[in-house]
This record gives sequence, structure tokens and C-alpha cells, in this order.
Amino acid sequence: MKLEIVELLVNFGADILAETKNGETVFDICEDIEMHTRLIEIKQEVERKKSQQQDLLNKPGKPRELVRRRSSTNPRR
Repeated sequence: MKLEIVELLVNFGADILAETKNGETVFDICEDIEMHTRLIEIKQEVERKKSQQQDLLNKPGKPRELVRRRSSTNPRR
């Protein structure tokens, strides 16, 4: 149950590397080895997704065609 909540929070943008006031991350606080292992996997997934998004933003695409605006046929003008 706790893992599902963590995954849900991360999927909605929670920062898995956020620190407490004492500078601890979830990795420092987590005592359950299974959850710690899954947290590492989630962190790697987040980093991979960010890398893929960055690659898409930096990928040179074909130039966009110019869009011609047509005049309105509105009779009130």
C-alpha cells in the first residue's frame, strides 16, 4: 500500500529527491529494504523519463510551415 502511494505521488509530480528540514531524503528515512529498492527503481524511471523528454525537446524537427491567416467573412465588419 505504501509503495502504491509513493508511486502515485511521483506520477503526479512529487519530487522524490526532496529533503526534510534536516536534509534527509526518502532514501535516508526508509528502513524497509523492499521499499528502498523500489524507490531506487522509481528514481531511475523518473530520470529516464526526464532524459527522454529533454531529448524530444532538443531533437531537431522539420521546420514548421508558415500558416496563412485568411480574412474573416464576418458580415459585421
